[in-house]
Amino acid sequence: MSTAAGVTNPDLATEKMDLARRRSEAVQSLLLDGGIESERILVRNAGMDGAAPEPAWDRVDATISIRETQLPGLHEAGHMLGLGDEYPTTANPAGTAVTSGYQAMLDAHGGPTLLRARNESAMSSGSTVQPWHYTPFIEALKQISNMTEWSIR
Repeated sequence: MSTAAGVTNPDLATEKMDLARRRSEAVQSLLLDGGIESERILVRNAGMDGAAPEPAWDRVDATISIRETQLPGLHEAGHMLGLGDEYPTTANPAGTAVTSGYQAMLDAHGGPTLLRARNESAMSSGSTVQPWHYTPFIEALKQISNMTEWSIR
């Protein structure tokens, strides 16, 4: 890591992100060399979100999927509809609640209480659209039709 005089914060941030990419690529390469199928490996670099100058941020977390491979476009489309992430992160480990705004939307439509987990859900690690993912559509149908009978049940 360069700490020479004249290095700006943006330069240092870029250097740290490049280091993170190299670390993830090294882990991915080791997994592939060890016989893990490429479709079971999904690389996501967290970037600077929540990063701190602590040893915990110098590591690479690896999860080998035994479930379906996620379709990133489906996951990101869920965000465009107001759905939040359901997978655990360093800041929000497995078993913690999803964001309050996402849960409030689900509560308003009789949806389940969601705790973060790695599973087949399109908003977690998989590509399965769950019944509660229809919540934004239900709200739209209520507004368009002026009917309140719509539900996700």
